[in-house]
Amino acid sequence: REPHPVSRLRDKILAHAEDFACQSAVDFAKAEFEAHQKGEPLHPDIAAGVLQTAAKTMGFNAINWIFNRFDKAETEHERINLLSAVGCAADLGQFESILDFTLKKVPERIRHIPVASLGANSVMLDSLVDAYLENRKELENLHPIIYERVLLSVVSVAGTRAPSAIREDLEIQKSAKSPVSAAIDLALERLAVNLR
Repeated sequence: REPHPVSRLRDKILAHAEDFACQSAVDFAKAEFEAHQKGEPLHPDIAAGVLQTAAKTMGFNAINWIFNRFDKAETEHERINLLSAVGCAADLGQFESILDFTLKKVPERIRHIPVASLGANSVMLDSLVDAYLENRKELENLHPIIYERVLLSVVSVAGTRAPSAIREDLEIQKSAKSPVSAAIDLALERLAVNLR
């Protein structure tokens, strides 16, 4: 029996195989994903890594399958893996469908997960900032804890793409006595650090 950290690392390494041009690992993940699409079970130790690699490397086919599978997911863990993967898409042309899916189909309690994933995806950063600014009023209506997570996911890194607009928006929210003022302060601090 292997130690828990080894099984956790396998999943994390698999998720980044494409980033480091490890083609054999990417091929393995794609084969596992294709088998899963045909109904084969996906081992939980590698599920997140396989789904993220598929989203990065298999384009619209993988993203559309993830959207459809989300509705049929049997556990919250599976839904979280699917949402983490959807933000890994490597094609900017998929951003609008991912945003629409996130805002309309994802339950509020876990809506921050694809946003966090998009916030870590360099391909999507510019679009994410624009989408945040355009949809901020709607996002503010989320439960404050969920909105804090969305805010921090967007501002910390993606905010570096439009720092003036983000700072101005956050100052407006603070002056309106936002219930997430502490998160706004933290977001501004992280933004300042990431701009250095």
